[in-house]
Amino acid sequence: MVATGATAAILFVLLSQYTLAVIVFLASLVMVLGSSDQPQILTHTVTPKGLLINNWLLSWNDVKSFWIVGAPEGNKLYLETVKRGLPIVTVYLGKANPEVLRAELLKYLPEHPTRGEQLTDVLARLLRV
Repeated sequence: MVATGATAAILFVLLSQYTLAVIVFLASLVMVLGSSDQPQILTHTVTPKGLLINNWLLSWNDVKSFWIVGAPEGNKLYLETVKRGLPIVTVYLGKANPEVLRAELLKYLPEHPTRGEQLTDVLARLLRV
């Protein structure tokens, strides 16, 4: 990844595209540094007040709907929120049973069964980020 970014950066320098060279180099550096991090394991609990993720409560009043998607790396829960800065929350379910979770969430939220995996998650999987 670094070699590809460095090669592209050198090419842009030779073409006198210095700003683009810096952006490509920094982007490849960020991707390499970020890919070495291990994902944080979070606990999530469905409560009558909302979804508790570690110590953060996402209130049912802040969530419009949900959907669950089976992905190659495991099942994911997507929550569509009313917040502009955080429109969709993705929760990796790990070994949690998606059918039990779906039944519990249906008590509080409508489901979007036709929605699929987010584009950002597909791109992250394809780029192996």
